Amino acid sequence: MQTARANARLALQLAIADLQKYAGPDQRITATAETILPSPVPPAIQTSGQPMLTGVWKSRKLDPNDPDTEADQTKTGRSLHFSKWLTSCGSPTSTEAQDFASGGVPPAKAEILVSEKVVGTDLTAIKVSAERVNVMDAKVPTLVRGTYAYAVLDEGVKASINVGTNAVGTGLAGQAAALGGGQQPGIDRLKLPAGAGDFTLASVNLDRSTTDGKSLVNKLISRGNGELGLKLDLPTANSPGALGKNFHDLTPYSLGLLTNVADGGFKRDLNLLAELPTLPAEYAGKKIYKTSFKDAPGPGWNELASDPKWDRAFSYLNLFKAKTYKNEPVLFDSPDGPVMRATAPRDWKGGKFVKQNNATITNLNPTGPDYDTPSGPVLLPAIAKVQVVFSLCVRDMAKLEVPGQPPLTNGPENFIRSLWETGLKGTGWNYLLTLNYAPIITLHNPYNVPIEFSGADDSYLQIDLVNVPFAMQVERNGEPQMKDFATLGSMKQGLNKNLNNWSIPYVEKPVSPTKRFGMRIANGVNAAGQALTTPIRMLPGEVRVFSVWMPPTRTWGQEQLEAKYFDDWASTQLGFDPAVSDGDDNTFWTKTDTSKTVAVPGWTGVGSGFSTHNLASGPEYNLKDDELPDNPKGYRGNTIPLKVDDKIRVKFAPIAYKKAPQPYRFSVEMTLRGANADKTARTSVLEFNIGAVDGLQKQLLGNNGFLSYPPEGEDPRTRSELYNNYQTDVQNLTKARPFALFSAYAGTTQGGVEVTDGGVPSYDNGRYPAKPWLFGNHAGLVSTKNVENNNESSMRSHEMNFTYLPGNTLNAVRAGDRGTFVTGHTALDGRPFGTLFDVPLGPVQSLCALNGAGLATSIYQPCFVQPVGNSYAHPLLDTSSIREGDLADHSYLLNSIFYDGYYCSGIQTRSSTIGDGKTAAALAGTFFNGASELSDPRLTPYFADGGTPTAAVASVLSGEGFKKVAALQLVKGSFNVNSTSEEAWKAMLSAMTGKGARILEVPTAQPPAVPPIQTVVAKDLTETPADFMGARFSRFRVPNSQPITSTGSEDDNKASYWQGGRDLTEAELTTLAKEIVTQVKQRGPFLSMSEFVNRELGAAGDLTLAGALQTAIDKSGINSGAATYGGGYEITSTQTDPLELETKEALQGSSAAGAPGYLMQGDVLNVLGNSATVRSDTFVIRTYGDARDSSGKVTARAWCEAVVQRVPEYVDQADTADTAPGVLTSQANKDYGRRFTIQSFRYLQPDEV
Repeated sequence: MQTARANARLALQLAIADLQKYAGPDQRITATAETILPSPVPPAIQTSGQPMLTGVWKSRKLDPNDPDTEADQTKTGRSLHFSKWLTSCGSPTSTEAQDFASGGVPPAKAEILVSEKVVGTDLTAIKVSAERVNVMDAKVPTLVRGTYAYAVLDEGVKASINVGTNAVGTGLAGQAAALGGGQQPGIDRLKLPAGAGDFTLASVNLDRSTTDGKSLVNKLISRGNGELGLKLDLPTANSPGALGKNFHDLTPYSLGLLTNVADGGFKRDLNLLAELPTLPAEYAGKKIYKTSFKDAPGPGWNELASDPKWDRAFSYLNLFKAKTYKNEPVLFDSPDGPVMRATAPRDWKGGKFVKQNNATITNLNPTGPDYDTPSGPVLLPAIAKVQVVFSLCVRDMAKLEVPGQPPLTNGPENFIRSLWETGLKGTGWNYLLTLNYAPIITLHNPYNVPIEFSGADDSYLQIDLVNVPFAMQVERNGEPQMKDFATLGSMKQGLNKNLNNWSIPYVEKPVSPTKRFGMRIANGVNAAGQALTTPIRMLPGEVRVFSVWMPPTRTWGQEQLEAKYFDDWASTQLGFDPAVSDGDDNTFWTKTDTSKTVAVPGWTGVGSGFSTHNLASGPEYNLKDDELPDNPKGYRGNTIPLKVDDKIRVKFAPIAYKKAPQPYRFSVEMTLRGANADKTARTSVLEFNIGAVDGLQKQLLGNNGFLSYPPEGEDPRTRSELYNNYQTDVQNLTKARPFALFSAYAGTTQGGVEVTDGGVPSYDNGRYPAKPWLFGNHAGLVSTKNVENNNESSMRSHEMNFTYLPGNTLNAVRAGDRGTFVTGHTALDGRPFGTLFDVPLGPVQSLCALNGAGLATSIYQPCFVQPVGNSYAHPLLDTSSIREGDLADHSYLLNSIFYDGYYCSGIQTRSSTIGDGKTAAALAGTFFNGASELSDPRLTPYFADGGTPTAAVASVLSGEGFKKVAALQLVKGSFNVNSTSEEAWKAMLSAMTGKGARILEVPTAQPPAVPPIQTVVAKDLTETPADFMGARFSRFRVPNSQPITSTGSEDDNKASYWQGGRDLTEAELTTLAKEIVTQVKQRGPFLSMSEFVNRELGAAGDLTLAGALQTAIDKSGINSGAATYGGGYEITSTQTDPLELETKEALQGSSAAGAPGYLMQGDVLNVLGNSATVRSDTFVIRTYGDARDSSGKVTARAWCEAVVQRVPEYVDQADTADTAPGVLTSQANKDYGRRFTIQSFRYLQPDEV
């Protein structure tokens, strides 16, 4: 027996030597042979494959200048990185070939190390064998004195039974942490037998914040103790026991290091990096890609204009402790929960006001200051849509004896203006055709907390619409009344520069070529018509409508006597330009100024807007008197007078004003007043380059295309159908007939779906098919697009549209304060709420939290709304590329940087208003002293190089702490995503219950027009029932709705789809786990976390359109409810074929992809969190040894088992654990990496093998 045991120990030493040599360095990955074997593997003793062998590969780091080829990503390509199978073999070099595992162990030499006594006899049970190797007699080299065998079993590919859970924190931020990541894996999803029934986690206390819970977790240190502690079925002569049956699925041992497998060394910590008062020099002002990847000959990363800066990322991560430009907290607590103040850094300038022109977008030079990387957070509501409703109205030119009745031809005529009386009295032309135009703004709060912006005079939100492309041609009784389509910018009347000094010759004032609608967003107006200064608060995900306010009792007749509010007959004169000082005061003539108005909540109606009767101004539009039929007195001016029986038809089209500055543009400019001392600074600019005067017309309506009101085939409108008496106030203009709607709006899930209203085809929800929650971030700060380019238009966040309006007004422009967006722009198709981004209320727990920072949204294409953690290919890029000139796959690049190089330690000072206010020092102190208060229970302290708790605290709180802390933390329950165990994946996917979390639910009723508004309602997140065997996911740590459930009503699930989380049923969980394993086997082993998270590169197909997790999700069918709940539809080749896209397949599929209820791989990675890795650090080694006599007969047998753990220290203590690979001094450390230590050792009885 002594010799047999000695040989078993020899085998153990050899196995550990293999581990140290091949798996000791950081830049290694491990996986079982099942990742490279054909599937399925026969469930018997393997003679043609060894699926449970542990293999080691060298890692592969992304080089974006020389990315992997399709050949590199095949099994053969991965074999070039293969190092060793960790098993005994008489020919050791043969185990250095990847295809070794495809063969079986020679039956005559096979030694079973994991038999049916351990794993059972089910068809799915996989036994493990190894080849016996002879031990020769020291004196007689030809005499076999015994044999040995060993196999190294990878514990990291299994789900842990002893992670435990944390108690929910205090304050909303603490409660939110319950949805920030996984805790105890859902091992009860494996149907573990426990007496008369199956085990449930609800039946035991694994809460590590309690004495009993901590005690139980600490006892679960072996399989035997696990079965006893969890009261599972124990092994018997006829049964392997609950944990034996799941020997390859569950483990009590897995403990992982937070190492960077791509570069070597430890990962860096986002939390402690964000804790620093300022970013270190290697980050501050630096670009993310340029500092992460080395340049190569050719286009370098220095030239990539869309390369985001580190500052932008970390300013968002610090949002919960950030200050506004007024030095107020960005996030403040209110009786109804946290509220976020709109803000922008004082040095931020997204655009610059230009006199008599559209704003310019600043700093487009990629080698200059990066316009799209502000020094702090820019937090504003997003533009969901801007619209201008155009309507026709006929008004009197004479004061009437009987208000509301038309003047009699034989009655007294007292014309409102003497000029009209002189020119028209007695002609019967007593009416005037006017054009009304009402700007409407629809804002969206994309965040999961309320956003509030000031109404104060020094800090209000202003939105300008500049150079709206609109033109029309009026026909009266079938005869054109202007030479051509008259544009909106031309509809004005000149002013005498010499005011009323008629002794001086008339000199017309210069006219601005730019038409600007400027609106101050306010909660309402006071009795004097001045904007209220109370703040405006938008609920989470809310869509709100604001429109121009006009005194509701103001009449057109009053405006003719004193143009003060809406009679827009001269507001393009230069004196109104707030940035121009021409020495003139136009208020002598008119006080109406379209650039200085107040927009109030709700749509104030078609009558509440501006009005002009100068429809044919200037020689290019105005017909000469002798060209007008039926004009006996030869008076016309710039107007279109009407007689009592006249009939009107209007042709209209989106045409730019030819005198406007070129290039012709329409822009939406948003300014947070006071944020920047430069009054010309614009906080956000949305720009549309129209190109030619008729560029938009050609794009939307075809060459010389136009729309008609009434539509062709219908009779013209009579004067009486459009008539409103001059004393009718604006709130009662019942006969103002809307006929046209100009819109610039963000993409919706119904984009590209043609609708018909009144017999006229329209694209009210968007002209182009889109996946707006994936590829169109409408919350971006700066955007420009060329409308003549279909390819670009389909991929930009916003597009323009021009539609016929009658009969569609209330549907297209929703009445009430709350608008519609997300799933459509109309009241029938859109939704009033939809949440896009999670606001960090405390230290982030997941790398996906970076998605709120907008790192992949800029003026440059392509745009990724949620790039970090997700992997969908972009339609504008070939799937074989990650960069084509200035186009870059930001998702691929950001994943490559963050998932291999960073993690979240949880050590960061928390908010004192929304959280418990605990400092980084306090959290580090309790963590390293064994009483962790961190949100992730998987993190456990480790004192490398003989350190102490005091020394560890000092190290992590130093300026270099973000580089050092990973050496002092291990991950309990670390999970190797190369796992091919469906059962392990089921447990890991269900590791987050959200117990103790809260939601901020939004009310569905319309908000009142004035404060106080309806506020969010804080509620407990619905807990999963004790018998819940599915999985819970949430993109938000504080959702705005309960999760989608299989038992929820359709209405509830529709709301949840856009604001809540996602609960999977047991069947859905099982299917998803199965599909994930299929992808792991097809693509694995993954040679870095980047490879696991990202898609492959190559011709378009399943492997290249999305990463492994996303493809598994898509193939599982669990998102099939997108059309029902998400308001989307399936985009097919029919919609994408007309578009000039590199990868049309990337735009196909559900248009609702990316919605909160549409499960994404980032949601899964949120649950996996810090536990996800592509290498294991814990292994169980099983060995065999025997002794033989001189005849070769076995005289004794021995088996042993050891748990072996890689630790942070290097094999040679000449280098400390946190020493980076590039500066190691010891050659041994360079060659063998970090030390393996034996955690436990025991001899096995035959019935334990």
